[in-house]
Amino acid sequence: MSSSFKMVAKTLLGLEDLLVKELEDIGAQKVKPMRRAISFEGDDELMYKANYQLRTAIRILKPLHEFKFTNVEDFYDKLYNFEWAKYMDLNDTFAIDKVVYSSKFDNTQFAVYKFKDAICDYFVRNYRRRPSVNTQAPNVKFNLHVSEDRCIVSLDSSLDSLHKRGYRFSEGLAPINEVLAAAMLKFAGWDGKQTLIDPMCGSGTILIEAIMLARNIPAGYYRDTYGFQSWKNFDKELWEKVKREADQRIKPIEATIIGADINREVLRAVRVNLRRSKLHMNVKTLHTSFEDFNNTFDSGLVITNPPYGERIGAGEIAEIYNMIGSKLKNDFQGFDAWIITAPKENFKHIGLRPSEKITLLNGQLEGQLQHFELYEGSKKYNQDTPKEKGKLIEEKPRKRQEVRKEEQPNKKFNVSRFLKK
Repeated sequence: MSSSFKMVAKTLLGLEDLLVKELEDIGAQKVKPMRRAISFEGDDELMYKANYQLRTAIRILKPLHEFKFTNVEDFYDKLYNFEWAKYMDLNDTFAIDKVVYSSKFDNTQFAVYKFKDAICDYFVRNYRRRPSVNTQAPNVKFNLHVSEDRCIVSLDSSLDSLHKRGYRFSEGLAPINEVLAAAMLKFAGWDGKQTLIDPMCGSGTILIEAIMLARNIPAGYYRDTYGFQSWKNFDKELWEKVKREADQRIKPIEATIIGADINREVLRAVRVNLRRSKLHMNVKTLHTSFEDFNNTFDSGLVITNPPYGERIGAGEIAEIYNMIGSKLKNDFQGFDAWIITAPKENFKHIGLRPSEKITLLNGQLEGQLQHFELYEGSKKYNQDTPKEKGKLIEEKPRKRQEVRKEEQPNKKFNVSRFLKK
């Protein structure tokens, strides 16, 4: 049995509490939330579990070397004198991932160059040869984190970001990050027992994450490669045991899951991903617009990621989001709706008052996940006038907003695919 050591699980802004719960559930010790990260302790088995099972983690780091430095030369010296041979051999290739915020370097890439030189010079001094860099498929990946005069070097046990689940064989238009999709489902309290509908499903990320969560399929079930598999102390038997025990907890699904989209090509990508992942029996896919979607259920969850302003012009945003609000109000009474968008100002066109607002990042965009409780008799409200809470808005005809040249829709993007024809 390996000894316990410190690790850091990276995540997206706003998902820290979800990741804390996941880490505690798999037995992590000394769990401490930070900004976009959680520190914790555990052994090799826990590290394997974290990579294979966590849905809201991006990568799992194992800190190796932490120090303060006074200048660039001191930075190099402290790296050069570290015992790198404990963690890699001459025949290993390596890569460096960086997060650098320091006035001591003219640019962030210079810090990476000095780190690379320190490793190579160490091996030349001790073994008369230098290892090779391979940025695409390294045997060992280091994470360099520099904050002014403080440096932390870690081994990246994940290699590729954990949002790369391994089930995406075909992509639709601007797919949502898998970690973010899983977080939306967790915020919504998805338990696999309610009806779940994504009426603008794109390439089906929310649908697949919903199935995996409901059936208790590990997040890494479809993924083959992790960084720790190339480490000198990799325990293959322990790794197989971790996967076997997690896979034994997979269960049948109870709920009805429906995904819809009006774009045939995008829907084809959904079906490819579902079939190749052998999940196609767990979800029904429909070729229809949200506006024409025929809801026959009395209750459940609507969880969706509508188009953002970066993909379409400002003039169409109001039309699409107003349609979403009207459709939810009229056809989904008894449901809870969870919608993410960026920027958050898009929500003002929905016209429904949210019961929850959660700030999240989708890529580089800061947006919001909002929760709408659609009780019978739900009415449309203006989100920008909280003092008028309870006051029904008088719907007035909107003039079509003038779209500036730089905001005009991409010619390849057809906004009509979201609206009734």
